[in-house]
Amino acid sequence: SHTENVNRTTYYHEMTQPFADPNKKTYQEKTYGKHVKSTANAMISSIAFGIIITTGLHVWKGMLTGLAIQVVMAPFNLFENALAKYFLMGGSIENAQADKIFDEKTREELTPSDEIVDEMNNPVETAPAPAKETRSFEDILLDTWQAGEKADIAPLMAALTDKNVNHVTKEDGWTPIMMMSGLGSKKTVSAMKMMKALGADPSVVDGEGWNALHWVSGK
Repeated sequence: SHTENVNRTTYYHEMTQPFADPNKKTYQEKTYGKHVKSTANAMISSIAFGIIITTGLHVWKGMLTGLAIQVVMAPFNLFENALAKYFLMGGSIENAQADKIFDEKTREELTPSDEIVDEMNNPVETAPAPAKETRSFEDILLDTWQAGEKADIAPLMAALTDKNVNHVTKEDGWTPIMMMSGLGSKKTVSAMKMMKALGADPSVVDGEGWNALHWVSGK
Protein backbone atom coordinates (compact mmCIF):
# COMPACT_ATOMS: atom_id res chain seq x y z
CA SER A 1 0.00 0.00 0.00
CA HIS A 2 0.98 3.68 -0.27
CA THR A 3 1.47 3.99 3.52
CA GLU A 4 3.72 0.93 3.64
CA ASN A 5 5.85 2.28 0.78
CA VAL A 6 6.25 5.68 2.48
CA ASN A 7 7.25 4.06 5.79
CA ARG A 8 9.55 1.46 4.24
CA THR A 9 13.14 1.66 5.49
CA THR A 10 15.52 2.21 2.60
CA TYR A 11 19.21 3.03 2.20
CA TYR A 12 20.51 6.10 0.37
CA HIS A 13 24.05 6.61 -0.90
CA GLU A 14 25.90 9.42 0.82
CA MET A 15 28.49 11.58 -0.90
CA THR A 16 31.97 10.05 -0.65
CA GLN A 17 34.17 11.92 1.81
CA PRO A 18 37.72 12.99 0.87
CA PHE A 19 40.34 10.27 1.54
CA ALA A 20 37.58 7.69 2.13
CA ASP A 21 38.07 4.09 1.06
CA PRO A 22 36.93 4.03 -2.61
CA ASN A 23 35.82 0.41 -2.20
CA LYS A 24 33.35 1.31 0.53
CA LYS A 25 30.08 3.14 0.08
CA THR A 26 28.14 4.77 2.88
CA TYR A 27 24.36 4.51 2.90
CA GLN A 28 22.04 6.43 5.20
CA GLU A 29 19.15 4.50 6.69
CA LYS A 30 15.80 6.32 6.64
CA THR A 31 12.24 5.83 5.53
CA TYR A 32 11.34 6.57 1.92
CA GLY A 33 8.88 9.26 3.00
CA LYS A 34 11.51 11.11 5.05
CA HIS A 35 14.00 11.05 2.20
CA VAL A 36 11.46 12.44 -0.27
CA LYS A 37 10.54 15.18 2.21
CA SER A 38 14.17 16.13 2.90
CA THR A 39 14.97 16.17 -0.84
CA ALA A 40 11.96 18.40 -1.54
CA ASN A 41 12.90 20.71 1.35
CA ALA A 42 16.47 21.01 0.04
CA MET A 43 15.16 21.96 -3.39
CA ILE A 44 12.75 24.57 -1.99
CA SER A 45 15.42 26.02 0.31
CA SER A 46 17.91 26.31 -2.54
CA ILE A 47 15.39 28.07 -4.79
CA ALA A 48 14.25 30.40 -2.01
CA PHE A 49 17.85 31.29 -1.07
CA GLY A 50 18.70 32.12 -4.68
CA ILE A 51 15.61 34.29 -5.06
CA ILE A 52 16.27 36.18 -1.82
CA ILE A 53 19.93 36.87 -2.64
CA THR A 54 19.22 37.90 -6.23
CA THR A 55 16.26 40.08 -5.31
CA GLY A 56 18.25 41.68 -2.49
CA LEU A 57 21.11 42.56 -4.81
CA HIS A 58 18.67 43.95 -7.35
CA VAL A 59 16.94 46.17 -4.76
CA TRP A 60 20.19 47.23 -3.08
CA LYS A 61 22.44 47.70 -6.08
CA GLY A 62 19.97 47.74 -8.93
CA MET A 63 21.68 44.67 -10.42
CA LEU A 64 19.59 43.15 -13.19
CA THR A 65 22.32 40.74 -14.29
CA GLY A 66 21.94 38.52 -11.23
CA LEU A 67 18.19 38.37 -11.65
CA ALA A 68 18.54 37.43 -15.32
CA ILE A 69 21.08 34.72 -14.46
CA GLN A 70 18.76 33.33 -11.76
CA VAL A 71 15.88 33.10 -14.25
CA VAL A 72 18.05 31.34 -16.85
CA MET A 73 19.80 28.97 -14.42
CA ALA A 74 16.73 27.98 -12.36
CA PRO A 75 15.68 25.08 -14.65
CA PHE A 76 19.26 23.74 -14.73
CA ASN A 77 19.47 23.91 -10.93
CA LEU A 78 16.24 21.98 -10.68
CA PHE A 79 17.74 19.16 -12.76
CA GLU A 80 20.44 18.72 -10.10
CA ASN A 81 17.72 17.64 -7.68
CA ALA A 82 16.77 13.98 -8.29
CA LEU A 83 13.15 14.51 -7.26
CA ALA A 84 12.61 17.58 -9.45
CA LYS A 85 14.40 15.98 -12.40
CA TYR A 86 12.21 12.87 -12.20
CA PHE A 87 8.94 14.81 -12.32
CA LEU A 88 10.20 17.27 -14.95
CA MET A 89 11.02 14.27 -17.14
CA GLY A 90 7.44 13.03 -16.87
CA GLY A 91 7.72 10.61 -13.94
CA SER A 92 4.71 9.83 -11.75
CA ILE A 93 4.46 9.63 -7.98
CA GLU A 94 3.02 6.11 -8.24
CA ASN A 95 6.17 4.81 -9.98
CA ALA A 96 8.80 6.90 -8.19
CA GLN A 97 9.82 4.23 -5.70
CA ALA A 98 9.83 1.43 -8.25
CA ASP A 99 12.00 3.55 -10.55
CA LYS A 100 14.55 4.09 -7.74
CA ILE A 101 15.08 7.73 -8.58
CA PHE A 102 17.53 8.16 -5.69
CA ASP A 103 19.59 5.04 -6.56
CA GLU A 104 18.55 3.67 -3.19
CA LYS A 105 18.96 0.10 -1.97
CA THR A 106 16.72 -2.24 -0.04
CA ARG A 107 18.15 -4.20 2.88
CA GLU A 108 18.38 -7.27 0.65
CA GLU A 109 20.51 -5.35 -1.87
CA LEU A 110 23.13 -4.18 0.63
CA THR A 111 26.55 -5.81 0.39
CA PRO A 112 28.98 -6.63 3.22
CA SER A 113 31.20 -3.73 2.11
CA ASP A 114 28.39 -1.16 2.39
CA GLU A 115 28.62 1.02 5.50
CA ILE A 116 25.28 2.00 7.06
CA VAL A 117 24.67 5.14 9.13
CA ASP A 118 21.53 6.63 10.66
CA GLU A 119 20.22 10.17 10.07
CA MET A 120 22.78 11.49 12.59
CA ASN A 121 25.57 9.64 10.73
CA ASN A 122 26.05 7.14 13.55
CA PRO A 123 27.02 3.62 12.41
CA VAL A 124 24.12 1.17 12.21
CA GLU A 125 24.40 -2.57 12.63
CA THR A 126 22.06 -4.23 10.15
CA ALA A 127 20.79 -7.74 10.64
CA PRO A 128 21.45 -10.04 7.69
CA ALA A 129 18.58 -10.28 5.24
CA PRO A 130 16.40 -13.35 5.80
CA ALA A 131 17.37 -16.24 3.61
CA LYS A 132 15.00 -16.89 0.76
CA GLU A 133 13.02 -20.08 1.00
CA THR A 134 14.21 -22.66 -1.46
CA ARG A 135 12.22 -25.71 -2.45
CA SER A 136 13.38 -28.62 -4.49
CA PHE A 137 11.64 -29.40 -7.75
CA GLU A 138 10.19 -32.53 -6.19
CA ASP A 139 8.74 -30.49 -3.30
CA ILE A 140 7.06 -28.14 -5.78
CA LEU A 141 5.74 -31.12 -7.74
CA LEU A 142 4.29 -32.88 -4.71
CA ASP A 143 2.82 -29.69 -3.23
CA THR A 144 1.02 -29.07 -6.53
CA TRP A 145 -0.41 -32.59 -6.50
CA GLN A 146 -1.56 -32.35 -2.88
CA ALA A 147 -3.50 -29.14 -3.63
CA GLY A 148 -5.66 -31.07 -6.09
CA GLU A 149 -7.89 -29.39 -8.66
CA LYS A 150 -7.50 -26.03 -6.88
CA ALA A 151 -3.73 -26.12 -7.23
CA ASP A 152 -1.81 -23.11 -8.46
CA ILE A 153 0.31 -24.74 -11.15
CA ALA A 154 2.28 -21.55 -11.91
CA PRO A 155 5.24 -22.36 -9.58
CA LEU A 156 5.55 -25.84 -11.10
CA MET A 157 5.40 -24.56 -14.66
CA ALA A 158 7.96 -21.86 -13.86
CA ALA A 159 10.34 -24.49 -12.45
CA LEU A 160 9.99 -26.88 -15.41
CA THR A 161 12.87 -27.27 -17.84
CA ASP A 162 13.84 -29.84 -20.45
CA LYS A 163 16.20 -31.25 -17.82
CA ASN A 164 13.56 -32.03 -15.17
CA VAL A 165 10.39 -32.51 -17.22
CA ASN A 166 10.79 -36.30 -16.83
CA HIS A 167 11.78 -36.12 -13.17
CA VAL A 168 10.70 -39.23 -11.25
CA THR A 169 9.66 -38.86 -7.59
CA LYS A 170 11.70 -40.91 -5.16
CA GLU A 171 8.88 -42.71 -3.39
CA ASP A 172 6.29 -43.49 -6.07
CA GLY A 173 8.03 -42.91 -9.38
CA TRP A 174 5.62 -40.17 -10.49
CA THR A 175 6.51 -37.73 -13.26
CA PRO A 176 5.20 -34.18 -13.85
CA ILE A 177 3.04 -35.21 -16.82
CA MET A 178 1.49 -38.05 -14.81
CA MET A 179 0.48 -35.69 -12.02
CA MET A 180 -0.81 -33.10 -14.44
CA SER A 181 -2.86 -35.80 -16.19
CA GLY A 182 -4.63 -36.68 -12.97
CA LEU A 183 -4.82 -33.26 -11.36
CA GLY A 184 -8.12 -32.09 -12.81
CA SER A 185 -7.15 -28.42 -12.88
CA LYS A 186 -8.62 -26.17 -15.61
CA LYS A 187 -5.14 -25.34 -16.92
CA THR A 188 -3.86 -28.91 -17.21
CA VAL A 189 -4.35 -29.17 -20.98
CA SER A 190 -2.14 -26.17 -21.79
CA ALA A 191 0.34 -27.27 -19.11
CA MET A 192 0.62 -30.75 -20.64
CA LYS A 193 1.22 -29.21 -24.06
CA MET A 194 4.08 -27.22 -22.59
CA MET A 195 5.47 -30.36 -20.96
CA LYS A 196 5.32 -32.22 -24.25
CA ALA A 197 7.14 -29.34 -25.93
CA LEU A 198 9.88 -29.67 -23.31
CA GLY A 199 10.18 -33.40 -24.04
CA ALA A 200 7.87 -35.04 -21.49
CA ASP A 201 7.52 -38.79 -22.05
CA PRO A 202 3.94 -39.99 -21.35
CA SER A 203 4.97 -43.64 -21.70
CA VAL A 204 7.06 -43.68 -18.51
CA VAL A 205 5.43 -45.87 -15.84
CA ASP A 206 5.28 -45.29 -12.10
CA GLY A 207 5.85 -47.76 -9.28
CA GLU A 208 2.51 -49.43 -9.96
CA GLY A 209 3.02 -49.73 -13.70
CA TRP A 210 0.77 -46.80 -14.62
CA ASN A 211 1.68 -44.24 -17.28
CA ALA A 212 0.19 -40.81 -17.96
CA LEU A 213 -2.71 -42.27 -19.96
CA HIS A 214 -3.72 -44.40 -16.98
CA TRP A 215 -3.64 -41.31 -14.78
CA VAL A 216 -6.04 -39.54 -17.16
CA SER A 217 -8.51 -42.39 -16.84
CA GLY A 218 -8.62 -41.95 -13.08
CA LYS A 219 -5.72 -43.14 -10.97
